[in-house]
Amino acid sequence: MKKILATLFAAGLFMTAGATAASAEEISPSTCGCVFEEETAWVDGYDYAGRNWAMYYMYNPDGDNSAVPLVAGRDNVQVGTITFTPSGSTMTIQILLMGGPRFADDDESVKIEYYDYDPMDIKNPAPGKFTYKGSSDGNTWVTVYNLPYDAAGDNFYGIHSDVLVPVGYQP
Repeated sequence: MKKILATLFAAGLFMTAGATAASAEEISPSTCGCVFEEETAWVDGYDYAGRNWAMYYMYNPDGDNSAVPLVAGRDNVQVGTITFTPSGSTMTIQILLMGGPRFADDDESVKIEYYDYDPMDIKNPAPGKFTYKGSSDGNTWVTVYNLPYDAAGDNFYGIHSDVLVPVGYQP
């Protein structure tokens, strides 16, 4: 009897583990039954002035710009990474979310503002008014092409995203 129960228990764990592993690739409310919260996410960088948690990033051509964190909520939970790729006088920015979070399914889930000066004195930036926009159609990545870039000057980018984060998410 103990062997039968142990076999049934092991079979149940195997079936559950298999389903969990398969759903880990594509987490959505329909595949995991998760509850998602809408959050705002910002590039992990320098703070804009004023009482907000908005941030911007100073691109350093000599630094490692391949995995700049994208953080969500006031607790700054990392939900993804941002990659900066300059080419001539333009910059391409790609945002890749980690397993779990998704971009909000709207036409402007990513908003980017370019500055050729340090925007540290700007108070409460309005992401909806940022010049450059991107959409993900609910996926886990967005690429925005043809952003300004000055190889000889300063390059600062305010990057804001609307994301859906599973309740209780921990990276």
